[in-house]
Amino acid sequence: MNETNPLRQRKPLSGGGQRRKGRQKSEECEKTGESSLKWILVAVLAGGLWVILILPSPIEPEAFELPPPPKFEDELKPNERLHEATRMMENKIRGPESIAIRNGKLYTGTADGKVVSIDLETNTMKTVARLGNAPCGLPDDEPTCGRPLGLRFDKDGTLVIVDAYLGLFRINVDTGAFKCLLSSSQAIKGEKPKLLNDVDIADDGKIYFTDSSSKWNRKDNRLLIMDAPTDARVMVFDPKTGETEVIIDHLMFANGIQLSENNDYLLVVELTKCRILKYHLRGLQARQLEVFADNLPGVPDNIRRRPNGHYWVSMATIRRQEKFSFIDFTAPRPWFKKILMKIFDQETLVKISPKYGLIIELNKNGQIVKSFHDPSGNIVPSISQAEEHNGVLYLGSYYLPYISKLVLTESELPYVENQT
Repeated sequence: MNETNPLRQRKPLSGGGQRRKGRQKSEECEKTGESSLKWILVAVLAGGLWVILILPSPIEPEAFELPPPPKFEDELKPNERLHEATRMMENKIRGPESIAIRNGKLYTGTADGKVVSIDLETNTMKTVARLGNAPCGLPDDEPTCGRPLGLRFDKDGTLVIVDAYLGLFRINVDTGAFKCLLSSSQAIKGEKPKLLNDVDIADDGKIYFTDSSSKWNRKDNRLLIMDAPTDARVMVFDPKTGETEVIIDHLMFANGIQLSENNDYLLVVELTKCRILKYHLRGLQARQLEVFADNLPGVPDNIRRRPNGHYWVSMATIRRQEKFSFIDFTAPRPWFKKILMKIFDQETLVKISPKYGLIIELNKNGQIVKSFHDPSGNIVPSISQAEEHNGVLYLGSYYLPYISKLVLTESELPYVENQT
């Protein structure tokens, strides 16, 4: 009995040791597994970073600087004036970027390649013309379907329009018949236009228009902003001779365009630089270029003249002192933009842009004298053009499914005697 007692005592001791060893081995395995997982994660991250670094970037930007964004004070003090805007044709139209009004009808181009008219009395819409060919509706369809952008009426009542992809056109709005004045397939001074954007017509019939890039087309416009090439141009087409002349080049994303009241100068929106340029057409300063309005409170789109000679300028998105501004942050950091565009698509840039509706009024000296805001971005999140007609502002957008309408108060009407 005494000989067997030690054996009975040793069995549990022996079993406990084995369990301890088992636990130790298990803990060691867990530690080894955790360590392996960490190394795997490090390897994956390092591999991902390496892939990002070696992948080609779709853009090759150069560094440039913007002035510090302006404060929203005085004439830029935030208000909620745009909250009073109502919507027209909601979910019946998409991307009504530019607007022209004649004989009680509003005309605009849409994202699916159509030029449409809207009767302002009956609020009914009809298709006037389609400049391209089906299929239409998707970004990849745009090069053949077309994307009508800037449009104006000439003195004879003919609608003159630039299509981002197809060229410069004239449209008879009564019959829908149209004629191509200048095809985008035609090289102008050695470069084919890839993003025709806005247009204006002088009293002598000459047609001024912008080509935002000879590198990027409209569906890649966010890449154009990020790449910031100096390949934008302003041109003039003479219908009498059929000749086209480049009058300004080496711009960054030339966008909206507007002749002065007397046609003595031309205003050009330089979107990427957040400013407006003034090109003299007559007088001692003819053919000279200067800055008309610098350091704007947003990324400007179109510009249109008021009846008193002032100008409405629409902002696609804002830039504001003491608030993060994406375009200001990335401008001097081309390396960051290159990496960013390797990882994210263009739509991501739209999602991170602040939704804030803003239009400003500039006087003849380029000073801000009025601003209308939607700080929430719920009613009017972005504006491509403000068109004034009979005391009403009609607001376009390059992507929204409606046109906004804002009735001006008596104090906001453009009395000529109050010009400054």
